[in-house]
Order: sequence, then structure tokens, then C-alpha cells
Amino acid sequence: RIWLCWCVSVLCTAPSRYTVVDPEGSIRPRCCIDIVLRHNAVLPANCNVTDKFRVQMQNHATKKVIGKQDVSATLLPGKPTGSLSETEVFQHLPSRVDYPDSARIQTPNHIVVVAAVVCIVALLLPTQGDEDSRFPSYLYLTSHLKLIFAYVLVT
Repeated sequence: RIWLCWCVSVLCTAPSRYTVVDPEGSIRPRCCIDIVLRHNAVLPANCNVTDKFRVQMQNHATKKVIGKQDVSATLLPGKPTGSLSETEVFQHLPSRVDYPDSARIQTPNHIVVVAAVVCIVALLLPTQGDEDSRFPSYLYLTSHLKLIFAYVLVT
């Protein structure tokens, strides 16, 4: 079996301003990777400057370029920290929500209660191979079935 694999590399026009996590690597067929870029020089002088990245794929065996994609990135100026409007003021979320006492009362889940009762009754039925003729033969359960009912009851 031959495993096809492609090499990927990320190139940049301004490598001093960016960090690329894993700038080179391999991609197997039907797989994907994430390319993470970090801007290291977030300064007013670098605002509105467009840098370019090239993602290049090569044949793993021959190193021949089989495809490339150029991506532009521009650092845009942000708002000054003092210019937040009222709608943009972030506040801490409460760690828990207090409900009135009447809302705290929970009713039991009826399906769970019925399932538990069925499992308990099944575990109380006789096991196949027991010498008891008080019950009809269709009520005798195998030990495997009883193990399943016990597992369902415990979970």
C-alpha cells in the first residue's frame, strides 16, 4: 500500500511581524490542518499595512510544487480603550442563578422510574435452571438478561 502525502509550507512577506505555528508539515489524503498565524508587532505604525502569506503544497516524494494560495492580511486600527459605548461594556456573568424555592422542586422523570421498576422486577424473577415450578416457564430469565437489567439499573 502506498501512502500519498503532501508537504505544506507557509511563507510570508514580513516574517519578522508574524509567528506561524508549524510553518511546515505534511497532510495525508482526506485530512486537513489548521494554520495558526500570530501578529507579533501590533503597533500603530503597522496599521493598514497589508502583508501576504503563501500557502504552498508540494508532492512529498518529488518536492514539486503542486499548488499555492496567496492570502492577504491587513492590521486594522482598533477603537481606543476609552471609547466603549454603553452597549459594549462587558460585565461579569453571575456564577449561579438563584431561583425561587418553588422552582427548585423537581418532579421525578417518569420514564426513569418505570425503567427502574421494570429492571427490579426482572431481577426478582427466577433464573433459567432454577428448580422452582411456581412460575410459568416464560418468566424464567437467562443470567445474561439479568446482567443487562442490572447494568441498566445501575446506570
